[in-house]
Amino acid sequence: MYFTTLGSQQRRWESRLDRLEPTPVVENNVVLYNAVFEVPNPEGRLMTQMTAQVFFVNAEARGALLVPVTALSGRGSGATVQVLGSNGQPEQRGVTVGVTNRVQAEIVDGLKEGDRVVSSPRGAGSTNSDNGPRRMLGMRM
Repeated sequence: MYFTTLGSQQRRWESRLDRLEPTPVVENNVVLYNAVFEVPNPEGRLMTQMTAQVFFVNAEARGALLVPVTALSGRGSGATVQVLGSNGQPEQRGVTVGVTNRVQAEIVDGLKEGDRVVSSPRGAGSTNSDNGPRRMLGMRM
């Protein structure tokens, strides 16, 4: 896990989650659990009652080939993407997806660096049909 403090969002503090306390607190219909972790603080920059934004890391991939999740169709091992073929036309390609977050997905198999993926942005005006808005993406590791 890692966190930043409200007063210093560019400084990232890292640690390991020791435990979650078993009894939650309910505030404004939100269930809150206390997370317990230790962080070295030799300079005394961290103080009690500081506001922090904490991120829990489930998995990570380094040096991964990434595509936006908006480029994926299907779920899990059955995912596909549209890639520009040699004739300049989009073609479906099956891919194996690894680690994902809300924005990007690691592609473990089915694409190579330099493949041009066609992505339909989600949101206002976009559809899953072939006539929806698209943007071209260059793949990089």
